[in-house]
Amino acid sequence: MAILGISAFHHDASAALIIGGEVVAAAQEERFSGVRHDRGFPTRAIRFVLEFAGLTAKDLEAVAVYEKPYSRLFRVLRSQVRAAPRDVRFVLRSAPEWLGDWLLIRRRYRQDLINAHKSFGRFRVPLLFADHQLAHASAAFFASPFDEAAVMILDAPGGWTASSWWHGKGNTLQRIAEQRHPDSPYLLHGGMAGYLGFPILGGAYRLMGLAAYGDEADPNINVYRDIIRQQLVDLCPDGTLRLNPHFFHFTRAERMLREDAWARLFNMRPRRPGEPIQPEHANLALAMQLVVEEIFLRQAKTLCKRTGADKLCFGGDLALNATANARLRREGLFDAVFVPPAPGNAGAALGAALAVRHLRQGHRREADGERDGWRNALLGPVCSDAETEALAEQHGAVYEKLESAELIERLVEDLEAGKTVAWCQDRMAFGSMALGSRSILGDPRRADIQRRINVKVKYRASFRPLGAMVMAKDVPDLFVNGQPTPYMAFTDYLAERHRKVLDQNFHAASIKVKQHTERSEWPAVTHVDFSVRAQAVYPARQPLLYRLLERFKAQTGCPLLLSTGFNLKGKPLVADPEDAYHTFMQSDLDALVIGPYYFEKRRQPEWEPETLYR
Repeated sequence: MAILGISAFHHDASAALIIGGEVVAAAQEERFSGVRHDRGFPTRAIRFVLEFAGLTAKDLEAVAVYEKPYSRLFRVLRSQVRAAPRDVRFVLRSAPEWLGDWLLIRRRYRQDLINAHKSFGRFRVPLLFADHQLAHASAAFFASPFDEAAVMILDAPGGWTASSWWHGKGNTLQRIAEQRHPDSPYLLHGGMAGYLGFPILGGAYRLMGLAAYGDEADPNINVYRDIIRQQLVDLCPDGTLRLNPHFFHFTRAERMLREDAWARLFNMRPRRPGEPIQPEHANLALAMQLVVEEIFLRQAKTLCKRTGADKLCFGGDLALNATANARLRREGLFDAVFVPPAPGNAGAALGAALAVRHLRQGHRREADGERDGWRNALLGPVCSDAETEALAEQHGAVYEKLESAELIERLVEDLEAGKTVAWCQDRMAFGSMALGSRSILGDPRRADIQRRINVKVKYRASFRPLGAMVMAKDVPDLFVNGQPTPYMAFTDYLAERHRKVLDQNFHAASIKVKQHTERSEWPAVTHVDFSVRAQAVYPARQPLLYRLLERFKAQTGCPLLLSTGFNLKGKPLVADPEDAYHTFMQSDLDALVIGPYYFEKRRQPEWEPETLYR
């Protein structure tokens, strides 16, 4: 009863395998190709999930694809026709390529499957296409802990639909309403990211992090918010919206905003990547964040009334906005809010497989209200001892193989001394977060370590916040909300007793002053607004990581560890020992742990690759 789900030819290509309704393996293609947000076909990811389970094509009931390709084709075609009078050169240049690709898409899928695993050439497996929004809704609901829930999907337009609202119950999903392209809050948010010099795709994290530096008392915040509400978007009471086409190129994914129009609107030229960030940039980011939160709340209220459900499942690319998610949870519209670890296109591969199982085949599902079906998101490959020893031999790397107790003592000693440690344990996490499987760890009590990791390890903007990990039992004491969140889908605010008293004019301080002002006894993970994005760690799920947290707290009294993804700017999280060692040697990390193997930077041979990353 195995079903292979795939997401392809759009950002975050991936593959997921379910057997008997249980997810067995899942991974993004980027982890194997090294191309961030890989937009191709998930050849290596498919090969991994099948080989991990010991299956071939003959064992599969179906291959489920996360979208109906002709739906997207007709939507793009219609948009191109509408844009032709104004963008005729762009249309004439691009149309032949995408038209040829999509008209033969089914044949292309068949051939790419054969390239991924030769068994597809011998066994013809049914190829089923799920609606894109349905794939997102299935990933959010069918793998949630709830038997009944409202489901909200806010995403980039795939086919015709940009946003959708559902009522999930048992093994059914009923579509309540939808909003069609191009009226998407994702495009609105992405436009602001592009205007402020961040990538339209993948810039959401930076825009969300920058918003905290805005001055809430500055009257310009309300001015900017009113401009967004009155000029860029028309927001209805029920949360639906209409984007103003004067400010957007809806046919161009990478050059979506009309920069001249935005510059006139805000009386400010667009910021270019690498340019200094000014207070007005932070204020604009905050104004947009407030509008996004308003959209979330209005839509959630409408959905709550329409369904009568007391639980909410939230998916789509905009569900990656952890600050808005936290606001949604704080408002108390629902008793519980579930955001999957991969709410975007990557997770839609799993959603497509689940949609086939529950909606097409009619299989029942069990939900106990507590455990979700994502299996802690640790669904990728593991770093084997053989691979680690092979890479050490190849590079002449120096290592120690330690027992778990000795390894933990060594790491506690390193962390307390202010060292940064790369940590590769367990199976690789599925989704955008490392979740303690491919992470960089540090002592959150050291104010300088946040800037060091951002600038000298990950080579990215120093204002960006870093995450934390904490034992689940300590969450109620540390945070206002007090609800453990294992997938880092929500930010939370430190309890008042853990905050430092700031100058009453701190809100008006410069970005640099805000960045260098300690706000708690854990400055490396406490953001400007006293928020922390923390992963709750459970002993049954990640026992070694839990023991490290436990021992570090016993030694230092500190209940948190700094945690961020083990990757360099523009690169995906590391996948295997070879990738981990390369990244370790090209950054300012002090130690690397792969399974039981401990590598210390100062003992490694001189590293002279052809081109250093930095």
